[in-house]
Amino acid sequence: MTFKSVPITCYFIDTDMPDMDISTPIDVVLSPAFYWIKHVKLPVKTLREARRLVPALFEESLTQGNYSYYVERYEDEYLAFAYDEHAILQALQAKGIESTMVRRTYFAQHVFANAKTPFKINETFVLSVQNGIVLRLPSHLIDEAQPLQIPNDLGRLPSIKLSSLARFGDTKRLRVVMALIATIIVLYGIEWGLVFKQNIQIERATASLFEAYDLKPTMLQNRAMLDTLEKLYATQTHIRLGIDAALNLPLTGNEKLTMLDLKTGVLKVKVQPVTSKRMPVMTNHFKKSGVKVQSKQEGKGLLLEVML
Repeated sequence: MTFKSVPITCYFIDTDMPDMDISTPIDVVLSPAFYWIKHVKLPVKTLREARRLVPALFEESLTQGNYSYYVERYEDEYLAFAYDEHAILQALQAKGIESTMVRRTYFAQHVFANAKTPFKINETFVLSVQNGIVLRLPSHLIDEAQPLQIPNDLGRLPSIKLSSLARFGDTKRLRVVMALIATIIVLYGIEWGLVFKQNIQIERATASLFEAYDLKPTMLQNRAMLDTLEKLYATQTHIRLGIDAALNLPLTGNEKLTMLDLKTGVLKVKVQPVTSKRMPVMTNHFKKSGVKVQSKQEGKGLLLEVML
């Protein structure tokens, strides 16, 4: 894979890339393979309030790791990002890029959000904008892709600052020390007066929480708000599972995934050509992935519809 640099020495970084020899500071653009992104509508008015809710949005979606979060306004809604800084640093170091050589780090979402055509990452993957979100897709899903080019004017785009791998080692030692201190406190016990004060603090914190988030005064109203958020989260999770199942279909021979279309209420997936014997295999693949799907034959192909 060829990485094209720009005058500010910026490189596109993907999980599937060759070793590099970096001797001067650089900026990097992270492939979507290094982060998770969600386009959500939240019942809050400020970014500060949104930041408090972001970890809960990704709670059941992420693999094991120590994640950091970033959120920004997107029209009347929000874009939320989750990324494992330690995993990113390890991947960079494995390819010959030391953390001390990285100045600024950009998400591909910010750099390529306005791209009019797909960009080729390598022979296997491409970058493509779908419904405003920059995705890393298998190249056979895209008919034509341009060579990857990073824009020159990245200075005003949002960026994140990566730490160093050494910091994570210090953090682990600090956690051990804190754990020992906590054990000593437990062994010597907590006085009844401290417990009493904590109860008062909890009551005050509860009142502040209702005021800060403009929560409704009754349990019934709060439950309605929670149900709305849970339905939104369930829909997004179902979309994610459906896309993952589509991208991992057990294709054989000349079978190809020819359509992946997300519209209001339904995710459409089309594979062709597919024999009648292979159709149940495709349907069962979605069911095993935890996705409810309806299937029907269209010409020589199979149309799978995931109802959201």
